[in-house]
Amino acid sequence: MTHPHTLNRLVSQHFPGARLLSSSALTGGVSAEVTLLEIGHSNGIVRKVVLRVHGERHCGLPLATEFALVRSLHAAGLQVPEPLCEDESQTVLEHPYLLLEYVEGSTEFPSEKADERIDTMAHQLAAIHRSSPAELPVLPPRMDPVPELLGFLGVDPEWEDLRGALRKLGNCPSTSTPSLIHGD
Repeated sequence: MTHPHTLNRLVSQHFPGARLLSSSALTGGVSAEVTLLEIGHSNGIVRKVVLRVHGERHCGLPLATEFALVRSLHAAGLQVPEPLCEDESQTVLEHPYLLLEYVEGSTEFPSEKADERIDTMAHQLAAIHRSSPAELPVLPPRMDPVPELLGFLGVDPEWEDLRGALRKLGNCPSTSTPSLIHGD
């Protein structure tokens, strides 16, 4: 995780007059180092933002493209965090990063109301797929997602069963109309 002194500089740069109250690593993603920052403003308001660093293990879109994509999806009303800023200058951090508004949630999937939760996720994924590519930044096509998925998966042993299943699929070129797909 990024050093607190560096995080203080980052907060000062992007939120003048504010100070870092706390920071904690967020888990679940594999394409970036993600940290929750709790920021105290001089007016007493406390704000949570997410720092998403495109570091050594980054395997997703270039920073500017990711920022433009999230901005487009947020503006279209999808349930994605509001993008606050991007910084590729490497003057504060050694890697490019995004700051996003924090969205309260969990990666846990409680069994109560499972059908309702699955329906909510399915509706969100359907909304992502309905996004018009013409209204989005230029994105790389994924004609056969399997090779990219294999590169995207974590290297931990827990992913090996999924890797094996994906390898068995072989060549899976897309024949559908272009649409946005969720990268995870």
